[in-house]
Amino acid sequence: MVIPTSYKTLTNLQSLKQTFKYSIPGIERNIEVKPMAYEESAIPLLRVTLAVIIGTLAAIVYSLRVLVLMERRVARMEQHVERMASKIISEEMKIKSAVSTKRR
Repeated sequence: MVIPTSYKTLTNLQSLKQTFKYSIPGIERNIEVKPMAYEESAIPLLRVTLAVIIGTLAAIVYSLRVLVLMERRVARMEQHVERMASKIISEEMKIKSAVSTKRR
């Protein structure tokens, strides 16, 4: 049997599910301390935490999607640059061979 000495001590005991005898000189009472309902205290916090986690994961997935799309664009640009470079090289080889045949 526990006899709390103050209201603060009594509120700290809310996690226990027991009946306590609370006595003040001249007054004795039995007080039943019930734990807080799980839905009342933890569910809103859990919902907020879950929403933050899901939002963060969605942002990561979206950023990875954008990153993949940008990488594909850069790869296409590199292919175009390589094609242009190979065309320029082939044209230069033609010009070089034409100039070298004219000098002979």
